[in-house]
This record gives sequence, C-alpha cells and structure tokens, in this order.
Amino acid sequence: MRRASRRTARHAATGNSQRKEQQVGMLHERLASSNDDVCLAATPVERPGSVYRRRFTTVNRLVPAPHLAKGMGAAVPIATVAAAFAILVLSTACATSPLATPGTYPVAMRYDVEPEFIDTTSAAAFNTIERDLQAIARMGFDHVLLHHVDDRDRSALLALADTCGLAAALPDRALTHYVKTGALSPDRGNIKSLVRSIPRSLTDNRAFWALAVDSGGNSETRQRCQAVCKALQDHNIRCIPIDTGQSVAEEAGGDTKHPVIITARLDTLRPKESLSQHWFFELHRGFSASFVGGLVVDRYRGAASGERSLVIGDEPPSVAVLAAIDGVTSRARHWGPKLQGMRACSVPLTGDEPEDLLATVFVRERRRYVLVFNRSTTDYFRESVVLPGEIGGASARRAVEVPPTTDRVPGRVFDASQGRLSVMVDLRPGEAALFEVF
Repeated sequence: MRRASRRTARHAATGNSQRKEQQVGMLHERLASSNDDVCLAATPVERPGSVYRRRFTTVNRLVPAPHLAKGMGAAVPIATVAAAFAILVLSTACATSPLATPGTYPVAMRYDVEPEFIDTTSAAAFNTIERDLQAIARMGFDHVLLHHVDDRDRSALLALADTCGLAAALPDRALTHYVKTGALSPDRGNIKSLVRSIPRSLTDNRAFWALAVDSGGNSETRQRCQAVCKALQDHNIRCIPIDTGQSVAEEAGGDTKHPVIITARLDTLRPKESLSQHWFFELHRGFSASFVGGLVVDRYRGAASGERSLVIGDEPPSVAVLAAIDGVTSRARHWGPKLQGMRACSVPLTGDEPEDLLATVFVRERRRYVLVFNRSTTDYFRESVVLPGEIGGASARRAVEVPPTTDRVPGRVFDASQGRLSVMVDLRPGEAALFEVF
C-alpha cells in the first residue's frame, strides 16, 4: 500500500510539473508571436507630436515592463523573461479576483495610459496600470477603452488587460492623425495603406476588442472617421467610433455603432441631483440619440479634481460612485443589447404630451421598441403618452413595458383602443421607459 501511495504521489507531482511546463511554453509562444517592440525606460524629455513627455529605450523584450525588476536598460533573454512572466501571471492577484467575461455589448471604462508615465519609470507606470485594471474589472466592467497610448506599448497593455479578464480597445496613432487633420504620409497615400500597416499580431490578440477612432466632433472629422471604420471593417478589424460631440445630439438617426459616453466628472451635478440620476440622464439621452453601440464611462483616473474622473490620485471610489456604476451598467446591459444594431429615429408624439418627453423608435425586421425619455432636468412627468399608430411599417396594437433590470419580470401591458395605442409613463427628471411594440 505504501509503495502504491508513493507511486501515486510521484505520478501526481510529475503531472503537475508537466502542466506547468506546458503553461510556460504556451505563454512563451504567445509572447513570441508579438511583433510590437515595448518601451522600457522613461525619463521626462520632449517627444515630438505628443502632449506628454517621455523618452523610450527599446529593448529585446516582449513582456510588460513592470515584471522586470532589474536591468532597466539591458536586454534580457526571452526564455528567462517568459518563464518569470508565466509564474507571475499564474500567481497574480488579478488572476484570482472575480473577473467579468467580455460579451457582445461592451460596457467599458476609459483609461488614460500616457499620464501614468510622467515623472516615473516604465516599471512603476505599468505596475500602476495593472493595479487600476484590476480595480476596473472588480467594478464589473468587461471592457476598457485605453486612451493616449503609444503604439509601441499596445502589446504589453493587451497582455495586462488579458490577465485581468478585460477586452481592450486601443487607438492607432496614424489613423488618429488622419481623422483629425486629413493628412496622409507620403509612404501611405490612402486609407487602405494605413489599415494594412496595422500588425495582425495586435488585432488577432484574444484581449483585443477594437481599434478606437475618435471622430473629433465636427462634420469633416466624422466623415473621415466613417471612412476609416469602413476600411477597417473591410479588413475584418473591429472598430469603435468615439464621438466627442455626442453630448449635443438630441435626436436619433444615423449610425448606431457609437457607444454612449458618460462623463464621470463629479463636480457637474445639478442642485439636488444625485450621481445616479445624472448618469441615467446621460445614458438615456445617448440611447435617444441612437448611441447604442455600448457604454463607456469617461474616465477612471484624473490628476486633479477639475478633471473628469472617478478616482483622484490614489483614493478609491466612494460607495455612492460604486452604487451609481452598478445601477447604470445594469440598465445598459439589459436595454443596450435589445437596441443594438437597430435602425433608430425620433418620432413625434401625437397627444398633448409635454415637449420634454422625447420618443425614439428602434426597428430591426419584426422587432420594434419605443423609448420615452424625460429630458427635463427639473420636471417629473406622470403622463399618458400616445404612440404613433404605425411603427416600422406595421400597425402598433400592443406595447409591453421592458423592466429596467434583469431581476424584474416584464411590466405593464397596454392594448390599442379605437386605433390609438397609449402607454402610461411615470418619469422623474432624466429617466426613461422602454416598451416593446407588437
């Protein structure tokens, strides 16, 4: 019996050792497949074309800088680095924390990368970024929108996002420059050349969500943004357009791929307005303007209290902030997938409803939804709203209220009477009601 037990123990130890070697080998192959150089050292000197200051020393390594404790300016053998990184990945706190699984409807936090490199080493910056991505995942976010990113850091950032269970969207500096200025470099004379220059090792990475393209907020940059997104889609590269001017949009119509961008700045609340009310107002206003491609909270960290951010310095988010995040992300995850990809348009209400009640119709084949949004910041409405008699080319005979969260059963049912379909809404400022129409 003792001999059998010893053989069993030796066999189990051998199996565990083989599994660890396989994990290290797989991670080594994954890191070796990357073509992007990653920057190691950082000292504050001027770099042309950037609003931040940083100098890069490129070395022969394919892993994030924080996992190299020494030798900041020297090359390290890839096998040694890969093995050390594999051990760290298998034991890091990020891997043991509850992580969200990326889904089809992205709920993301914006995170500014470059400011973390100011007046510090690359290793310290990557450590801070990894800690922040862990915190973002623990809040329930499954995606992260990385902003102010140097192209040479993208593979390392994707590796960090992957260890935290996040899918990451990143910018491309050449595409961003074209959208903002319309200028192309002599060696890349058209958009297709820009797209073809994007490394496949980047877009094939399992943590890659999409390339983020900022439309810039005016008509010319939006047109260039649409052209870039089409070229990316033609090359099977996911693209997420970010419209910095969406806050002025009031009526739906056009592209529904844009995400709703909620401003996280906490000092913009109106008198007697809670943070949850403010965020729900922005979410519903975005839905009404046909921004149903996802949700982005802008942004995680700010250097000063005057910046838009959830976190100032190293202070953790407050209980009120965490409650607001839970409420608005739950609503977005429940309503967003229903409206995603639908054609949207604003419709006039046919009764004597207040002007601040806005109705938006979403149609895809036989599915039809109507969103009624109270865009007033002060008035509470309890009204009977008369919907159009025909929606999406078919008559509207019944409306079923969609609950605001998944833990509630479908709400009230309203039937048409004498050719009129009326629904009752009970909306505080910034609130909305969603109905599926049959």
